[in-house]
Amino acid sequence: MCNYSLAPLSGFTGATKKSANFADFLFALGNCIWLRENAYVFFWCFRTFLTRPVPGDRIAVDSHLEVFLCMRDKVFWHEAFFEAIQLELHHYQDFLDFQNEHRLSKEALIMDVLIIKKKPGEHIDKNIGRIFREHNIFEFKSEKDSLSEQDYNKVVAYALLYSSFTPTPVSEISVSFSVTVHPRELLKYLENERGFKVQTAESGIYYVEGDTFPVQILESKLLSGDENLFLRNLRSNLSTEDVTKTAEAYKKLKPFENKNAYLDRLIQANRNIFKEAIAMSSAVRELFLEVAETDDWFIDRIDDRIKQESLENLKAVARKMILRGRPIKEIIEDTGLSREIVENL
Repeated sequence: MCNYSLAPLSGFTGATKKSANFADFLFALGNCIWLRENAYVFFWCFRTFLTRPVPGDRIAVDSHLEVFLCMRDKVFWHEAFFEAIQLELHHYQDFLDFQNEHRLSKEALIMDVLIIKKKPGEHIDKNIGRIFREHNIFEFKSEKDSLSEQDYNKVVAYALLYSSFTPTPVSEISVSFSVTVHPRELLKYLENERGFKVQTAESGIYYVEGDTFPVQILESKLLSGDENLFLRNLRSNLSTEDVTKTAEAYKKLKPFENKNAYLDRLIQANRNIFKEAIAMSSAVRELFLEVAETDDWFIDRIDDRIKQESLENLKAVARKMILRGRPIKEIIEDTGLSREIVENL
């Protein structure tokens, strides 16, 4: 529950009060590092403020602002998914063109991800890409969102519109859905009401047979931990082992550009686990430091206080190793702490 609502200002009337409220409003917004990614919420609040009668109360703007301040803690997974699908298909990056939020028209008809084969007929052997045609549409649902029959029909309609607008033959389009929540009701609808056949191709991958396009539904949490690490771990309940494996696999794909959205969302959703992983794994720690130094990627997320907490976590690990009689050299190698710090523990 959020408690960010601004307290009413007293001692102001008319234009003076409105000016003071406006300053209070901007001060609160100025403290939101989330603002740059969600400017539309700011304008929503701002418009409400400007259009509200001067002598009236502040209920409307306070209500909107509270929503805004609560939403800053929400994890927005879409950019991370766009990066994850590229990481999953990194072996085919020379053959595929990845397009984020592809607009179908000048109106607000946007597909989450569009993947186009650069060379017609190129075969994709990756498990999530075996149904690929020349043009491949992806719809992503974050970990708490379910995939409904309305969502399914909407994306299939998008595919038909894309075929018409491009133009692209229907036979050259595939549709994929990536979900975390098992789509039980949707699968019943597709089989019982639409008469389609749903087959489990392998763990976490369902093929829908009988629709206009080849359709697959990816249930990310059930995907292979070896073959689909990045999609499988696009969630908030990761373990320390999950974080370590992801960091190690991520580091191997360093040539990829703009990877930071994926790690940013993972850390935002798994802060405490990442702290533990940093203390326990040199791979995670090195990746963190490298990204911080080169891209200033987590400058808003990991401040001096967080760094100090990480240091304290490392010290705690070192103390346990000392109590177990581990050699100082080994402790230094495992924790990355200096000899001076370890000897003073």
